[in-house]
Amino acid sequence: MKPAFKNEEENLAAAYLRAHGFTVLSRNDRRFGAELDFLCARKSGGEFFIFEVKRKPRAKSAVYPRIAVSQLRRLKKAATRMQTAANKFLTIRISLLIVDRATQSVEMIADI
Repeated sequence: MKPAFKNEEENLAAAYLRAHGFTVLSRNDRRFGAELDFLCARKSGGEFFIFEVKRKPRAKSAVYPRIAVSQLRRLKKAATRMQTAANKFLTIRISLLIVDRATQSVEMIADI
């Protein structure tokens, strides 16, 4: 079960994406065999983006959140399924958004 604060973090992430020129196509999309926190397109190009949202740890000395290898495999498989469904090659990039609720900030780690 997801923690109750997940929606607040995703709302911060959505605002960040829109402010940085992305169009949010879907949230928590499960059509392609993995839950995609955000499926987006860049307003200025033909690329698609899968964004995974993670919460920044509260402890200042804590390491950054990571995506498990198995989860990254599922996201890559979802990207392949998107291409198959579109019946053409699509450029799909997978990135990580780290949300810090305390500072209301978002950091993007592109192309994981």
